[in-house]
Amino acid sequence: MTFTYGEDLTVNRDFVRFWSGDTVSAESFLTDEIITSLLAVSASKEAAAVSAIQYIIRRLSQPNFSADWLTVDMKSAREGYEKLLADVRRQLGVASLTATTGYTWRPDSGMTEAPTFDEDDE
Repeated sequence: MTFTYGEDLTVNRDFVRFWSGDTVSAESFLTDEIITSLLAVSASKEAAAVSAIQYIIRRLSQPNFSADWLTVDMKSAREGYEKLLADVRRQLGVASLTATTGYTWRPDSGMTEAPTFDEDDE
């Protein structure tokens, strides 16, 4: 597990660390390996930054606990990251929902294949 941050936002890993706020090694949630994986499976570095924040929120979604003098409350940290997530989505233009389109046809039309809607098929 490695941590690097060079404050160079042209480097995708640093871009994700910057926007997720995960820039201090001793307090980090994200390893370089996790960020590399997020960059590989995401559509863009902006989407990877949003996924990184969602990962941190999941990590903070553990139940609160108390033991003797120690109390750990993840709620306030999680709420802060949820606000950060909404803000980063807005600033980077990453939608929270995605949609795809497809053609449909009536089942009683007698068609056996999806229509292509090419002008040459007329």
